[in-house]
Amino acid sequence: MTSIDKTGCQLCGVTFNINRIRTRSEPRSSAWGNSYTSKHNSREWVALSGGDAQECPDGSCASVYRGRPPGELKFCLRLYEDDPDDASYVYESDEEDEPLEYDSNAEDDDGDEVTEEENEMGSSQSQESDTEEEYKWFFNASGLDPQPEYDTEFLPLSAPYDDEGGAEDEDIGVDHHIMALPTARRYEHIAGPGCCNLRGYHGDRITLDEMIDCHTVQGLYKKTSDWTPSDDDMDFERESKNYHLTGLSDCMPPNGGDVKCAPIRGGADWFHASNLSDTWKDLFGWGTYVLPFHPTCFEIFIRISKQQMGRVSLDSLMKLESTASRSMFGERHPDIVDARNKGWKWACLLDTEYLAANPVFISGFREICDAAISDAEDFDSQSSPFPERPEKQDVSVVQDDPFLKLPTELKHTIAWHLGSKDIASLRMASRAFYHLPMTLWHTLMVREMPWVYEAWCDDPTPYPWAMADASYLKQMREREEAYTAERTRRADVLKANEPDFYPIWEENEPKSPPLSPELEAQTRLFREKKRAMAPVRLPRDRTNWYQLYTDIKANEDKLKGLRNRKRIWGAVGEIVQNVKKCWEAELVEINTPFAIMEVDG
Repeated sequence: MTSIDKTGCQLCGVTFNINRIRTRSEPRSSAWGNSYTSKHNSREWVALSGGDAQECPDGSCASVYRGRPPGELKFCLRLYEDDPDDASYVYESDEEDEPLEYDSNAEDDDGDEVTEEENEMGSSQSQESDTEEEYKWFFNASGLDPQPEYDTEFLPLSAPYDDEGGAEDEDIGVDHHIMALPTARRYEHIAGPGCCNLRGYHGDRITLDEMIDCHTVQGLYKKTSDWTPSDDDMDFERESKNYHLTGLSDCMPPNGGDVKCAPIRGGADWFHASNLSDTWKDLFGWGTYVLPFHPTCFEIFIRISKQQMGRVSLDSLMKLESTASRSMFGERHPDIVDARNKGWKWACLLDTEYLAANPVFISGFREICDAAISDAEDFDSQSSPFPERPEKQDVSVVQDDPFLKLPTELKHTIAWHLGSKDIASLRMASRAFYHLPMTLWHTLMVREMPWVYEAWCDDPTPYPWAMADASYLKQMREREEAYTAERTRRADVLKANEPDFYPIWEENEPKSPPLSPELEAQTRLFREKKRAMAPVRLPRDRTNWYQLYTDIKANEDKLKGLRNRKRIWGAVGEIVQNVKKCWEAELVEINTPFAIMEVDG
């Protein structure tokens, strides 16, 4: 993240606009292309480009013809000057007295003159038909037009440029070289095992569950003069003098402007997350400018703030950010720098897929934690996790081992001051340290893996906005706004035409739209998935800490979300240190005048 780019998370440094290239076995919904719009309002994918065949030379990648993307204008080649299919074509008769083909006064096939009324009706129907055709990709009563979820027919990456291998295009038949660039947009890149495309993370390298919420945006918004607390406010929002949390958005526009969030909290209907708003901020105050972040990254900020400061200071965080000093927010991880150095867009470099993995709802980690928790009656966390050794032993070795003469308490004290590698070496060197209590590995986890906060915090439950479904909230807001607009329109009609009936209608007409069973089922499944991956509290006296420690070490490369949490923990830890300094300086400023007054008195 550079100092001039605020369309990414300001805590972790990763862009919100992450693309994903699906594999042959994945459904179409698992492909993310243009992430500038909400997924429920668009159908996007990572399209082919002229260099794809060279970038992925092993032949394992493929393409699928998807048709015209939403919003793309229809076009048609004018193959020759008097092409009747050309929109600009005008009929020209060889005979002067022959009526024009498109003349409104021309006679029909039966010789009857077309009336002006019939002509207007035909024109109206034609316009309606064109409008329906233009918007057929967008929402209708049942949502987006149904599309097959899985594909079985795949084309080579050269399909848009191949006269023989191209798909039948809805505009111009078979795609030709002259139309290859615009029509390549209609082909989706499908990742194979050897895919080297950097415009999206590959489906065989990171799963959808691992990438959950990577597009979700939240921000800190300046309180208005008439701001009042709400029931869903966090304690630190009430304590803050100037800022509160916005609702959620499931996408970030390319320039970071006009981000529409849901629900509307404290007047935060929409906000700006780009530097374009800095000018307005300087001229007119903070206005709608926000500090954007992933809710899960802010969850980590909350954890570290409470651990190091005992509180969460929104005012100090925003004061720190307003200095526009990138160094105050800490140095970015090398993988972040590399992804940004490939151009103004985010480069999805191979082996950096973990950057897009959710750091709180970690796929596969909950199972490891649950497996380490024991409900056996004879379980004792103070016992050794290792099996008993055979009784036979070398007497000379025992006599030469001075540690065997030490009391158990002293041996444990020695082990508690060592790191994991030194403990492993000590256990191999001396039989006196073969058996150590499981709780030793709890100490090691807290010391060496503080980002596994499940091991030391009383309640690892994420704050409510990290648990929420941004897509559901956004769709609910859109449904309510559309319903309210239509209800208002009908009310105005009734007031003007049926004033006696209007009060009855107003009393009985619902104020909000009916619930959508499909939408409710969708968010229910989403929340169940999140709850299944949510952090779980690890009871100190019921957890096999040795098993948990070793399982985490053995799966470090597989647990992409935990690897990302480790990275973010370090980055946010630096931010919190600077926030703490800022907060302490503010306390000094507040208390100094009182101290002077006491001395003078």
